[in-house]
Amino acid sequence: AAAAAADPLVGGGRHGAGAAEEVQRRRLLLLVVVVVVVVVVVSSSASSSSGSSSLVVHNVPYFVPHRSVAKRWQGYMLCTKDGFKERDWRFTRSFADTFPDKSAPIIVGCKSGGDISQDPITVDPVTKRRVVPEGSSQYADKSRSNSLMAVYELQQAGYTNLYHLDGGVTKWCTDGQAHQGDPHRFYFHPTILPGILFQLVMVEGVVVRSNMAYVKKFHPENFAIIEGNNQLYGAINDAIANSPFNWMFDYYN
Repeated sequence: AAAAAADPLVGGGRHGAGAAEEVQRRRLLLLVVVVVVVVVVVSSSASSSSGSSSLVVHNVPYFVPHRSVAKRWQGYMLCTKDGFKERDWRFTRSFADTFPDKSAPIIVGCKSGGDISQDPITVDPVTKRRVVPEGSSQYADKSRSNSLMAVYELQQAGYTNLYHLDGGVTKWCTDGQAHQGDPHRFYFHPTILPGILFQLVMVEGVVVRSNMAYVKKFHPENFAIIEGNNQLYGAINDAIANSPFNWMFDYYN
């Protein structure tokens, strides 16, 4: 059950064991995994007619594509799905439109999930160095995640029956819980295509410029021959030579 993998939260504290067992008894029949930024899973109350549990799954993203086209395209060039994103300033409003019942049991999860019991990364006031607690690293702060930030904001908005999906959707899928799709498979998204093309062109340009810079320095007699016989090679070399990236090849000088 999702509740078995969820940390219960209410207001600023935790539910008692009885409430956790009650949610655990509401076995999840189906989980539709929609991974964008934040996946919000809402468990509805048990059906009075059949006595069986039910699950309503909706995606209410905490982060959305950036409003700035330039920012989005920076993300596209780095193969970031949907480009660079920003917190949705309408998040709590959109959430309330989707889930108006603030007392319903709600499980909030994202890709990484985070760990609510993990101490945060802090900065030593004396040395000004980052203090990384055990379990986190300088690259990953397990005390922070989109779903934990979403839970905090939802508590401030008045939701009183919140649960956090421990380990996120990734752990849920790899643990073999009910889901759709293969968690180990790469699913292509069209917004990463510009980044793939851009990086292929840049890699090719770097290779060409590196080769031509080497030839010009150590075999100048061949430089004009190569540039004259292969116009595309010469054009790529000239483009990189006149770009801000040319500093990378100054070591030949």
